[in-house]
Amino acid sequence: MRSQTKWVHTPESLLQGHIAYNVKFLGESEVDQPKGIEIVKDVIRKMKFNKHIKKAEGQKPPKVELTISVDGVTILDPKTKIILHQNPLHRISYCADDKSDKRMFTFIAKAADSNKHFCYVFDSEKCAKEITMTVGQAFDLAYRRFVETTGKDIDVRKQFLLLQKKVNTLQQENETLKKRIVDLENLKDKSDVDFYKSANNAGLQANSKKQTSNGDFLNDPSHRSNSPPKPLLQPPPPGKARSASTPNPRQVTSTPPVVVNPLIADSGASSNSDPFGMGDFNPFSTLNTKSNQDIDMAINNADKELLDLQTGFSRGLCFGAEDFSLDDLDPLNQKS
Repeated sequence: MRSQTKWVHTPESLLQGHIAYNVKFLGESEVDQPKGIEIVKDVIRKMKFNKHIKKAEGQKPPKVELTISVDGVTILDPKTKIILHQNPLHRISYCADDKSDKRMFTFIAKAADSNKHFCYVFDSEKCAKEITMTVGQAFDLAYRRFVETTGKDIDVRKQFLLLQKKVNTLQQENETLKKRIVDLENLKDKSDVDFYKSANNAGLQANSKKQTSNGDFLNDPSHRSNSPPKPLLQPPPPGKARSASTPNPRQVTSTPPVVVNPLIADSGASSNSDPFGMGDFNPFSTLNTKSNQDIDMAINNADKELLDLQTGFSRGLCFGAEDFSLDDLDPLNQKS
């Protein structure tokens, strides 16, 4: 970066708006390296050759609007304002202008969805140096914003998503426990309880070989009968408010046996309220419907975004310091 260069625009013009230049777009081409003056010269030679061919066919290079801001460099159709190409500044690795005729401007940027790099070539109205300086100033401001705010914002977003995932997990466990409470309330005797424990992997199955306080009386075959054993404890009485219809396992129809939070009775919350008397954890209601899979994907995207920004800004922006000689720009030049 040109740390001591005097920029041509105020920071506010790039932070709060953008700078637009009307240029001719000669085209873009994939390159093997993210920077290098020789790579740029080779692409310009190809673009010049294509320009001569199109000119012979009666075609002219399209005029585009090149907008530069702290968010990136965008190529627009000047009439329809349709975005043709858009490159964030942290993906732009090389920028060069012709020091001799002040018209040719080019930059190299990395693709968003791959590791490919593309070189974009423009023919400006003798303002190539100013465009290069504007891109450099925007890159400097974007890097400062990333260090001060953007990186921290992404980290906060990731921590929020992790908390939201934890809340979702706790809510799922809470729903499972509420369903089990309803199922247990509907059981009649100990055999039903044992069957329920076995079906739900409760790990509390009855052990017929275990001694009781009366010794091995229950394990003695002479004392066994074909009739079902009597429960050791009397089953709890059924709920008073139970309906005659088939119970719904997803909805608690009877009064809970234990009030965990005394604030529930005072708050007058409905049956759809949180059983612990707490409101929604997430103030952004749109995230409440996200599953853990969606949250994992959002966390992964946040990690990728942060890594992409860190990699791009750590690579920096290089500027070409050589002239684009006429021999290099001549499409009929036979030198390698």
